[in-house]
Amino acid sequence: DADQLLSSVDWSVNDSPVKNQTTCGSCWAFAAIGLVENLGIWNDLSEQEIVSCAPGDCNGGWYWDALEYIHNQGVAPEACYPYTATNGNCSDKCNNPNYLAKITDYTPAQGLWGEPANVNDIKAQLQNGPLVVAMLVPEDGTFDSYNGGVYNYNGGSISWNNGHAVLVVGYDDNGQYFKVKNSWGTSWGESGYFRIAYDDVVDDVHFGMYGCKASGPYQEGGAGNSFVISNTGGANLIVNSITDNKSWLTFSPTTIPTLAPGANQVVTVNISNWGAVNCPNETGVITIQSNDPATPTVSVDVTAYPQCSNNPVLQVNPASMTFSSNQGSNPPSQTFAISNGGNGSFSWTVTDNKNWISCNPTSGSTTSETDHVTVSINSSGLTPGQTYTGTITVTAPGAAGSPKTVNVTFNYGGGGPCNPPYVKAEDVSGAQGSDVVVDIKITQNPNAIDAFGLKFTFNHSKLSYVSVEKGTLTSGFDFFNGQESPTGTVTIGGFDTTPIPVNSTGTIARVTLHVNQCAEGDNVTLGIQNLTDDLSGMNACSGTFTCQSCLLGDVNNDGTISPGDALCAFEIYLNGGNLPSGDCNNECALYAADVNCTPNGITPGDALYIFTGYLNGDTAPLDCDPTFALQNQRTQSREVSLIQLPAEKSDEVRLAVRVNDAHSMQAFGINVGFQDDILQLVEVKSTSVTQLWESFGGREGLPGVIYIGGFHREAVQQQGAAMLAELIFQVVKESDSAELWLYDAVDDLNEAKMKTETIHVPLITTDVRKVEADGSIPKKFSLSQNYPNPFNMETDIQYELPEAIQVNLTIYNAMGQKVKTLVSQKQEAGKYVAHWNGRDAAGNDLPSGIYVYKLRTAKFFDAKKLILVK
Repeated sequence: DADQLLSSVDWSVNDSPVKNQTTCGSCWAFAAIGLVENLGIWNDLSEQEIVSCAPGDCNGGWYWDALEYIHNQGVAPEACYPYTATNGNCSDKCNNPNYLAKITDYTPAQGLWGEPANVNDIKAQLQNGPLVVAMLVPEDGTFDSYNGGVYNYNGGSISWNNGHAVLVVGYDDNGQYFKVKNSWGTSWGESGYFRIAYDDVVDDVHFGMYGCKASGPYQEGGAGNSFVISNTGGANLIVNSITDNKSWLTFSPTTIPTLAPGANQVVTVNISNWGAVNCPNETGVITIQSNDPATPTVSVDVTAYPQCSNNPVLQVNPASMTFSSNQGSNPPSQTFAISNGGNGSFSWTVTDNKNWISCNPTSGSTTSETDHVTVSINSSGLTPGQTYTGTITVTAPGAAGSPKTVNVTFNYGGGGPCNPPYVKAEDVSGAQGSDVVVDIKITQNPNAIDAFGLKFTFNHSKLSYVSVEKGTLTSGFDFFNGQESPTGTVTIGGFDTTPIPVNSTGTIARVTLHVNQCAEGDNVTLGIQNLTDDLSGMNACSGTFTCQSCLLGDVNNDGTISPGDALCAFEIYLNGGNLPSGDCNNECALYAADVNCTPNGITPGDALYIFTGYLNGDTAPLDCDPTFALQNQRTQSREVSLIQLPAEKSDEVRLAVRVNDAHSMQAFGINVGFQDDILQLVEVKSTSVTQLWESFGGREGLPGVIYIGGFHREAVQQQGAAMLAELIFQVVKESDSAELWLYDAVDDLNEAKMKTETIHVPLITTDVRKVEADGSIPKKFSLSQNYPNPFNMETDIQYELPEAIQVNLTIYNAMGQKVKTLVSQKQEAGKYVAHWNGRDAAGNDLPSGIYVYKLRTAKFFDAKKLILVK
């Protein structure tokens, strides 16, 4: 459930240093290595080994292939095979590495999801560690020249040739961004990192595609490590004995000869029995006794990292907490989460370094579940008007990443009871998912106010900052602003030549907050701190946010369960998860509509659940039942696809959403993404299956995203395949083809396979033919040089496919701009010839020059030059 996700996560504390892939297209290798380094104990593994040995090279590759290589073969340290920014040769890799880094599990080919991604899906995966994703790099240079801030692309469509792999290490709901580690060096971006807006997940950047995870990092010994015994004295060194204390530890030689002055002896260390080494690691000691009068006994520690199926990883979120309260009161408690990012289990303990901090519980154990620790603050004995800091330490012996710390800040307000003259945050109330406006008021100011400053604080795990605006008393101020830094603290100030008169009462600022998490009875302190300039000496008084009671199922907030509530839930789904107008637009709607409490948010299944409750005479609140819309056991065997239908007009495209088995369906929802610069949605029509349902609909809830769904109290009786919806588009821009894709299927399609995730609808016919020849099937992918070359307006390009696959053959000019797509469709195995007449997509003759044609499939990429001469 998105409501259960933390408001911010940051795994960059575990990152290895940022590296630079330079001119080699090896982002896929750097992203995979960065993920493994973040999970484990290594800071510098060899990207070059991945580029040279795993499927892929400097022309690109997939990170799941890199992770598979690390899982099966292991990867050596960077020093063993340094990065050369070339394809290299796998035979050059280190044959006797000191160790190999491996992982026990990883996401296989195609990732956790396809394209586009979903913000909440990415956030959910980030709860227990980072993940690798793909994105499209804009061609306008805005990303290349990024030097800080939250990147938010506002341009047009981006070529799919501009794919880039990165490591997502965190997010922040308050700032509405993901935090990402890049592989372009520390001089780029924010010391090699960048922050990217949630909006870029659903726009042309397609950030977050094909997410991949890994887990269970462990270290496997390679060639024996060694140490040296040296005689630096003036007499012979006699080693009386050399012993170890572990059965799995061996060394050679076991007897050291007498060493003359200046002589050395190399001792090689090996692990003789990895099965005897305790997980996640174990340290043994080699003890050397000699006649050296200064140091007769010397110890050498040897730590072994075996392959462990139960290797745990300690994870703690958030890494910081901020509390605020007025004098004489304690702030509301907060919680942090302890989870296991690896396998197996561990026991943990919690300690703190301040007597005003208390934690409950202070110990526990975890396997795959998440434990929560409540942190409380006792202001007794503290001086008002001060800011206090402390640290909570979480220790999990035997777990990687232990110990972890949580930094605690407590802003303790002064002023005692709220007596004039004061600056006060007014009390407000709201429901989960709503926005609230907090008025900051002054009363009986003793001095005229022409300049002021203050800090407004709140619990950022419950609330998030939206904006600040002037109040009634500052409406005429020429200079007024507010900024959140750090998260949970908004610094507000202003000045003007015309002051606020003495003894005024009114609002000096209005802060809008969004309610992220809220349960009935929750109270959150709204603090006022650090009064400056003409506010100095006034009392600082906190306010309270109180959570309003909302009833599950009562979406229109009228106190009853009715068909209108079901309609509101369905309208919210069709509106892309946003509140529609009318009775459905209220503070409780988003909370009350999610009655089946599935991770998919509000779906048509929620509307069906509410409607069924009405028919059964149920009253609010309805019980949260996550199994309601998933009782249909056929979901796992269903396949959903987009199929093209005959068009009735020349500028029209018709498609259908088809399911291979509609029997027993009662509710479904699915998103269809499309290129809205090429196509415009005209209508979503019901079919013979869905036309009699209680509710069915489809609309463009977000730009380029169609939300389609419906529900019915009686299950579909039809056996076999059926069309669920028909989509009609108008072509608004001439193009070779348009892409459409399916994603986010919910309810009775929840576990269905997307048989056709992305389809390319041809809009302009391309002159391409299959060459039958002797009928044999090619053994490998290939792209031939065009003939003739150079050419005058007419040339042929031949390519071979060993299997049926989606094919893209595109022409680019010398500037890298796409001028014509020759092929964009799925083709059967065989030999093909594509004919090009030297014109662009609009039919214009192109000038003489050098052009590049590129053949791309999911398994092959090649490019060649061709010369147009007139």
